[in-house]
Amino acid sequence: MTTKRYRKLTELRAATEVDRDSEIGLPTSVKLKSRTYYNEDKARYEGVPDGDEWKVINTCFGVPLPAYHKNKDNIPSILVFLKRYLFENDGKNVVGIFRLAPDKDDCNWAKKQLNDGEFEKCEDVNIIANLIKVWFRDLPVSLLDPIEEKNICMIAEQKPGESGMKLFEELCFTDEKDSINKR
Repeated sequence: MTTKRYRKLTELRAATEVDRDSEIGLPTSVKLKSRTYYNEDKARYEGVPDGDEWKVINTCFGVPLPAYHKNKDNIPSILVFLKRYLFENDGKNVVGIFRLAPDKDDCNWAKKQLNDGEFEKCEDVNIIANLIKVWFRDLPVSLLDPIEEKNICMIAEQKPGESGMKLFEELCFTDEKDSINKR
């Protein structure tokens, strides 16, 4: 071993000894305390460390669109979860499902449970339907705000059978820099 290499190794060892006593240590001394992963079925992060400061990781209302965990189709996972829950609990057959307002306190409770990553079930499907509407309402920037009014009017004027969605994609997603996800 050359003198230069030996000196460097000695310096590294000395630095390591100092680092062991400080707050920042070697990467090899890191211990895994928890493994956090996103559970698509429950639309929340699992394995989150205990403590109120970590609950914010599951917040799903009032968050900017780019911050949401999205599925493979780029749809926020919370919307997929709420839709699935609504359908699995026969919500599509409830008359006036998106028209009837649920109990405000029950709705706020379910919203808090979702935001805290603790939601398990809800007895009233009207609450879930209302939470879908609340999710859109709570977005900091409305989904349609970035789209020019003339383009929205063109889409609305589509006749039945014409592909309004195809026109929507052409008008709104033609330039990657101007897509809704980037705004």
